Amino acid sequence: MRIYDETIATELALLEQFSPSYVTVDVNSIEPWPDGGNNDMIFGSDMAYELGSGSLFAVSEQMMTVRSDFVSGNSIEVYGPDLTDISSNISYGKIVLLKVKEDSFSSDDKTYDQIRAIQYTRYHIHPLGYMSRVSATSLREQVRVSKSAVSDKISFNHVGRMIIDAYSKYPQVKAVRVIFITRDDFDYKALGELAKQSEHITSALDHVLKDATMNCNSCNIKEICDEVEGMRELHFSTAQYKER
Repeated sequence: MRIYDETIATELALLEQFSPSYVTVDVNSIEPWPDGGNNDMIFGSDMAYELGSGSLFAVSEQMMTVRSDFVSGNSIEVYGPDLTDISSNISYGKIVLLKVKEDSFSSDDKTYDQIRAIQYTRYHIHPLGYMSRVSATSLREQVRVSKSAVSDKISFNHVGRMIIDAYSKYPQVKAVRVIFITRDDFDYKALGELAKQSEHITSALDHVLKDATMNCNSCNIKEICDEVEGMRELHFSTAQYKER
């Protein structure tokens, strides 16, 4: 799984000019945070603030890789103020990088469904007092944080551990790197464009795995195949697999 690597490298380059507020690698040392479940609603009167409210940026991204230099192990990184240090609505970004096994996905029609199943895990993570609203179409993830959660000292470490625990349930996933960004000087617009690029790659993957047509001149994903390393090879291998 290397088709996202160039996008991942570009995203990580956006962070190189900043130093993280903190990095946690001993994830198991984080005290578990309660699960609020699907029905944990936070109304305006109960809200401390919102991440990515209104016209503010709220970018959520997740991608897979086999490269250890991108994901060396489970970790949580925070760039900017933590949840207890925020007092008003601000822009927000979240990057989840999944290190998967080299042979996790075969070249067949089930691969896309397996990838989407893992990606949809984001809809089933509900830290108590941390209500996220994810839009698959706009790739936005707004988060409403409750006053009580702030009072109880919720942190990105708590949220990050829940994210890592959720994705680690899949046998394909070896490690999870979670990055939270709340700096006011970060280029969220560029991150948003990269998130769109990642989604285009995933959609193209669906086409590649379901359509064995090898006429590149008439293919509607030719531009992506030309730009994304490994996509053309995957298309060829898929066609050969289907011809067996």
